[in-house]
Amino acid sequence: MAELEAAGATAEEVSLAGYPTMGPAVGAIAGMEFAAFVGANGASYSTGTGTTAALREALAAANERGEFGENVAGLLVTNGVLAEGDGAEYVAAKGMQRQFSRTVGEALEDYDVLVMPTTRSRPPSSASSRGWTGCSGRSRTLRRSTVAGRRLSRSPVARSDGKPVGLQVVADWNDETTALRVAGAVESL
Repeated sequence: MAELEAAGATAEEVSLAGYPTMGPAVGAIAGMEFAAFVGANGASYSTGTGTTAALREALAAANERGEFGENVAGLLVTNGVLAEGDGAEYVAAKGMQRQFSRTVGEALEDYDVLVMPTTRSRPPSSASSRGWTGCSGRSRTLRRSTVAGRRLSRSPVARSDGKPVGLQVVADWNDETTALRVAGAVESL
């Protein structure tokens, strides 16, 4: 924060209500939507097409043969069960998402941007970051900001043990310019 202030920015620490609960909500939303997407062979009924024909064909073939790795198969089973239920979990998670988006919007009425770490921990060694467990916990900070539906930019700002450390700049709706401008300024510090 001191570097931002030295560069002429006004920086204040802010707490966002609902932030701690957004990790599980994002997981529920993304997981159920992923299971539905794969189950529908990549078709998106809201648009009528979804993805390319090649991807839809590949998903259909993989579904038919059951060719998914252990991590993906586990996600599909768990989230498929939730997706086939009455939808209460999904509706609850989407309600949390809407409330958190409002909270972020209210914070952005007082601030031009919100700046926070991209992940909540230092970069892992390549051996410890393999597989889903190595990545999922580290991406929770980023997922919370993404689910708020706001524009964000990620920038490398430092190095830790020779690995890049980043931050994210969250700006209001349709304000990519501010997000990119601030991210560029922070990156140049």
